[in-house]
Amino acid sequence: MVVHEEIKMEYRISNEEKLYLRELAKKQIEYAKLPVMEERARNWVNLNTGKPFIPPIIVETWTFDPYILPDSIFKCNNPAARNIEYVLLKNIREHELINDDKVMPGVFHVDYLVDIDYFGVPVDEIHARDQYGDEIAFVYNHPINDLEKEFYKLKSVSIKNNKPETEKLVSFTHDVLGDIIPVKMRGQPPIVGLTWHAVQLMGMEALFLAIYDQPEAVHKLMRYLTDNLKSVLQFLETEGLLTHNTGNNDIGLGSYGFLGGPPKNGNATLKEVWAWVEAEETSPISPEMFKEFFLPYVKEVAGLIGFVYYGCCEPLQNVWPAIIKAIPNIKKVSISPFCDEQIMGDYLRGTKVVFSRKPCSNYLGVKGCWDEEQWRNHIRQTARAARGCQYEIIMRDLYRIDSLESVKNAVEIAREEILNSL
Repeated sequence: MVVHEEIKMEYRISNEEKLYLRELAKKQIEYAKLPVMEERARNWVNLNTGKPFIPPIIVETWTFDPYILPDSIFKCNNPAARNIEYVLLKNIREHELINDDKVMPGVFHVDYLVDIDYFGVPVDEIHARDQYGDEIAFVYNHPINDLEKEFYKLKSVSIKNNKPETEKLVSFTHDVLGDIIPVKMRGQPPIVGLTWHAVQLMGMEALFLAIYDQPEAVHKLMRYLTDNLKSVLQFLETEGLLTHNTGNNDIGLGSYGFLGGPPKNGNATLKEVWAWVEAEETSPISPEMFKEFFLPYVKEVAGLIGFVYYGCCEPLQNVWPAIIKAIPNIKKVSISPFCDEQIMGDYLRGTKVVFSRKPCSNYLGVKGCWDEEQWRNHIRQTARAARGCQYEIIMRDLYRIDSLESVKNAVEIAREEILNSL
């Protein structure tokens, strides 16, 4: 599912562009049929279902797209054609240039287009360009400055299923690729990020001060955000905008939702899908405050979901026992560089909850910091901490890299160290 304020696109393509995209689709299908892809898929199922496995290694590449997908390689001009080109090139070049444990898709997904206005009041992002000209850093222009006095500004969520634009997109994609690669609709839950929404509206400092100064207003805000998000999830289910993401589907943070069994087609219910649930914005507050002001609301929304991938960049060791008790349907948990991975390994050892490790990005993401031996030691530390756990390694938050060769080398080293640790 793709969320936009307004979606309008012209669907035109030249014969040359169409032939070019079809050749890319043929290459993707060729890679999808490689025996290694079937082996990887079985291993992902084993990881996610508590069976013997080899820890998979994934590189999340969208943060360094200019390196793997420089503008110079694109050939399509029309935005709709360019979007198809982007997906095909990304799949192909990730395999050719990095060769992590992603499984090459044997289908081309088209996302349902849904227009969602969560708050009824604009939340603008103000960006600043860095020395490379990129707009990575930003701040929100918060619409709420005093929660008690300005709560009235907030409206119930407004949702629209943009069927006309979705139908045009599907028809266009099927016309270009449909006889080469199956074109399938895709829709899954949005991020369950209640505290992210709260910070969008008023900022972290104001939110945390309000816990002291206006505690009832904070509960009122969380009740509002919870009801809003539940309305979105229930709308998606009722409108048939959820599809099964328990196969070769990215479920958030670069991980995949393989659970095995025959492919499931058609609409899915909330209890049949994965969703990413996080509350990283609460990491500066005490566990007691988290449990009082935020966990009950996160629990309420997460309880609607079948399979939960929990966490983002927050350190979880101090709140994990309360979280897993409140949300027993967690199947994966993010072990960020800020987590104590030894403590989390002790918590997860012998369970089926996947230890989803995010190594420190400095090794590859800071110029001059790539050091093979330090990277080996970093991976060895994770292998020790996660011994007896179901675990995966996801390299992410890489906004700058020295070279694609160093990323591929990091994957190969991690594979070597993990196999040596088994």
